[in-house]
Amino acid sequence: MKGRVTNIQRYSLHDGPGIRTTVFFAGCGLRCLWCSNPESLRNEERIMVFTSRCTGCAACLSIDTDQALTLNGKSLTFDPQKDLAKFIAVCPYKVFVEVNEEVEAEDVANTCLRDRLFYEESRGGVTFSGGEPLLQPEFLKEVVQRLKKEGIHIAIETAGNVGFESFEVIDPYVDLYLYDLKFIDPVQHLRYTGQNNEIILSNLERLIQLKKNIVLRMVLLNGINDTDQEWDKRFDWLKHHSSSFQRIELLAYHNFGEGKYVALGEEYPMKDQKKTDEIRIQEIKGKLESMGFEVHVENAF
Repeated sequence: MKGRVTNIQRYSLHDGPGIRTTVFFAGCGLRCLWCSNPESLRNEERIMVFTSRCTGCAACLSIDTDQALTLNGKSLTFDPQKDLAKFIAVCPYKVFVEVNEEVEAEDVANTCLRDRLFYEESRGGVTFSGGEPLLQPEFLKEVVQRLKKEGIHIAIETAGNVGFESFEVIDPYVDLYLYDLKFIDPVQHLRYTGQNNEIILSNLERLIQLKKNIVLRMVLLNGINDTDQEWDKRFDWLKHHSSSFQRIELLAYHNFGEGKYVALGEEYPMKDQKKTDEIRIQEIKGKLESMGFEVHVENAF
């Protein structure tokens, strides 16, 4: 079976226990304004243009029949609405890169198994992220079935914005869920992600009822979801789930994904967003710890 994968990142240290391979699936039903993987939002092939790699050799201009490119010395600009895929073959410097290619489940599994020694030594494994991996449940199932036959630890990072039947397809093979919680407030969730959070919270509640292993992940954005109004609601919700999670991870916002938007010819929607306030992170961490939660702070997301 084939599915669309954006990237396979080996030697990951922040997507579950131990040394891991993280497989990023294409396609997502949310449109979080702070998304650091915009290339994975659509379940379709996309071309990224890394203009900083351009040397000005002009090989691409020889086949640019529809004026998709403008080259001034080493300064390259492009029209993202034009056909850019044709330039991949002629550019010797990998300025043009195709992502979200269709791949066979067996090939994904075999790539992940290359590092099984590292998984065994570090108690690591494979994490499926995105995008939203549960939007391709049958493809995901075929990959994880193959890995489970080899005894590989499986983690799924999900925003939960899918029907619960997608969880049911892959749950027998999952050791850990990394569940991304954006907001409790439904109005703010809709404003900043483009979708209601009713199904997200419902799915999380069902996983809790089934006593699944869950790490709750929460990105903190200065002035957006680190407010007292939002966190009063989170604390109120969390006090009913004091023993439901292995731990809580607080993820500080950063703008590392901005260059990807540029490479897609898109405007970065959070260009004026300030970094997460460290004092505020520690305040929230302290409150969560006083409620009995184990809390880790990650400064990269």
